[in-house]
Amino acid sequence: MRAPTQPVAFVDPDVGDRLLVVPTVEIGRGLNVEAGVVDFRALPSLQGLVLRPNADGVVARVAPTGIEVTGLKGLLLSSDDDRRLGTAGSVHRLFDFPWWWGPAQESFLDRRSELEQKIADVAPSARSQPRLALAEFYFAHGYAAETLGVLDAIERDDPTFAADRLLRALKGAAALLDGDTETAAQELRRPTLDGEPEVALWRGALAVHDGDWVDAAKQFTDGVGLLTLYPKDMRNRLALEAGEALIRTDQASAAGAFIELVEKGAPSLGDHAMAQYLTGLQLKAEGDLPRALDRWQSVAEMGDRPSRARALKDRTMALFDSGKISRADAIQQLDALRFSWRGDAFEFELLRSLGTLLLADGDVRRGLDVLSQAVDNFPHQPDIVKVKQQMVDAFASVFTGKIADQVSPLKALALYDEFKDLVPQGADGEAIVRHLADRLIAVDLLDDADALLDDRVMHRLAGVEKARAATELALIRLLDHRPDAALKALDVAVDAGLPATLARQREQLRARSLADLGRVKEALATLDGDGSSDADRMRADIYWKTQAWADAAQMFERLVPVPAADAKLSDGDAHLVLNWAAALTLAGDRAGLSRLNGNFGPAMAPTPYANAFRLVAGDDGDGSAVTDPRERAKQLAEISQLKDFATQLRNDLASNKAGAVN
Repeated sequence: MRAPTQPVAFVDPDVGDRLLVVPTVEIGRGLNVEAGVVDFRALPSLQGLVLRPNADGVVARVAPTGIEVTGLKGLLLSSDDDRRLGTAGSVHRLFDFPWWWGPAQESFLDRRSELEQKIADVAPSARSQPRLALAEFYFAHGYAAETLGVLDAIERDDPTFAADRLLRALKGAAALLDGDTETAAQELRRPTLDGEPEVALWRGALAVHDGDWVDAAKQFTDGVGLLTLYPKDMRNRLALEAGEALIRTDQASAAGAFIELVEKGAPSLGDHAMAQYLTGLQLKAEGDLPRALDRWQSVAEMGDRPSRARALKDRTMALFDSGKISRADAIQQLDALRFSWRGDAFEFELLRSLGTLLLADGDVRRGLDVLSQAVDNFPHQPDIVKVKQQMVDAFASVFTGKIADQVSPLKALALYDEFKDLVPQGADGEAIVRHLADRLIAVDLLDDADALLDDRVMHRLAGVEKARAATELALIRLLDHRPDAALKALDVAVDAGLPATLARQREQLRARSLADLGRVKEALATLDGDGSSDADRMRADIYWKTQAWADAAQMFERLVPVPAADAKLSDGDAHLVLNWAAALTLAGDRAGLSRLNGNFGPAMAPTPYANAFRLVAGDDGDGSAVTDPRERAKQLAEISQLKDFATQLRNDLASNKAGAVN
């Protein structure tokens, strides 16, 4: 058998060039390719081996063990990464681009008309195959939307034919080119396509869109051998994405082959700019930051929007990380890039970087706003869980962290209202709400504190947390002199079996609310069976408010035992003794006052209440009686409302003692 005596024409799908291979000897006795150097990529041919020349003076001939290629000046062999790009001939293919493209001598319009006519010439039931040929033609030329339109027609009229693996892969790839990532994911991730190198390339591109660089690098590696057979535009896009995936997964040295594949094929401005951007990433990964910064600056000046945005973003962060610009400058520069390129993993990373810098700069509201945009717009990014946790931590720091005291109560409330969905579940979330409520109460913003807790109680909580929040809500309303509203808070349905401490304190709070409404008997009946000191404090408070002075004095006597001779009274106990003295004075119990003075006089002397105690107890310190101790006791009764219970309850709630489970 002899080689053809006429030149064999071949259209290279990589660059669209026409190659002429002129065999000069009989096959089997030697093949002399005088056209030039070999890049070790076998191109599709009807017969024999077609090699693409890159230089002059190279000869290839058939030898007993294979093909020998020699050159006058020696040969420059490909690297391992380059050879990976040259394995297309041994890889199973789904997409036959040379065939789909059509004859080189036929124009696009003529070929399309011919394919459309073939569809029209057959019966409707036989149109699936010619329609597929038209879809393949469109796809090979990069017309993704038109490809999808034809495939949809096949799927509509012939679902069985449309279930073919090739059609599913073709639809997924076309959808990805058309920007429909949801359809692309649905089609390309079908289990029936697992193990297909052709599909691996497009799965890699889909992973890039999702920001999953690890999966992207793996998928591209599995399908890399097919890249050289793709049409130029598709090849460059996939090669650039593969190169970036390798760089971002610490395989920067392997990315060079992909960048070179793009650069040596007369790329468009956009592809050239993106290749240069990746070169900057590669330089940075290799530790050459100055050259990386220069390269990114050059890319920014090329005028290609997507590569410009990426170059400036990475340049800004590299300058900030190396201490060459301030955080404020970095924030300003990143903020200016927010609308320069949108809609893919780059925007997510830009928003993430900007939000992180804003949080570190103390601008929590803006930082959370930027990060929330990243979370809302890119819910499928691999790091989305980390960003959400970052937001929760930053939000919590405003209320329970180091910066809590630096944020005014009103600003904290506004931040809570805007980002309340960030309140974590459980004890951490309740600590945030309690802290905010405490700050609002401290500045007499009781209505705001009420609204804050009411929303939690009615719509967001359950179980013990709901009961605890309802208890604090009732306390706030009581402090706001609304005992009827306090009772409504206590009447909110909560789970049975509450911890004993919380259940007891809820009853004590109910008793105080009833007493404030003048329902004293009901209030005291509510406390029946409760022998705790807190209940005695509440009883003393009720008696005090109703001016039942003798009964109040009995409660104080139960609350403060007689101290030892050298014992010191706490501030709280000293205050109770003072109130006890006032109650005895107002009850006219001179004998009780005498005993109280004898038992507690020495212990009261070093306390802040010493002078008041001498006046109320009827001794001015030198043995002479005070002119009118009842008058002093009345003044004390007017200013003392015994808020000890309320204070203690709020402290217990804040420290999670109320309702603690042992």
